[in-house]
Amino acid sequence: MGKMTLEELRAIHPDATEETWHRRGGAWVHNTAFVSSGSFVGDRSVVGPGARVGAFVWIGDGVLVAARARVSHEATIGDKVRIGIGTKVGSGVRINAGACIGEGTRACANSSIGAGAKIGANVFVEPGARVARKACVPAGARVESVNNAAQ
Repeated sequence: MGKMTLEELRAIHPDATEETWHRRGGAWVHNTAFVSSGSFVGDRSVVGPGARVGAFVWIGDGVLVAARARVSHEATIGDKVRIGIGTKVGSGVRINAGACIGEGTRACANSSIGAGAKIGANVFVEPGARVARKACVPAGARVESVNNAAQ
């Protein structure tokens, strides 16, 4: 897939400079963001201002982790995923390729979001809940785990 150029980064962040961003392999990370040394960030991915990526996280190619987003330890983010501003991804969460997670959403520990799913803003995905492939979850919704839904 190859490295993203500074010009390509500017298409996402118009004010980007080599003084405010740095490369991590084939990815770009804002200088105010933190990526744990034990984590992997794929080619052409972007970790935005103030974002945090915990230990042992795997981020695929072409991923956007927006400003102030949090990705907790041992999460797996597939290729071409979009994680919105201020979103919180819990430990052990799996977000499959092509999913789009809206601003302010919270995906709790060990939940899973299917490939190509579209999650609206401010959604709460309960611990262990599963969002189906290509599902559309409206803004403000709550996705319950199977165990809680059956009670």
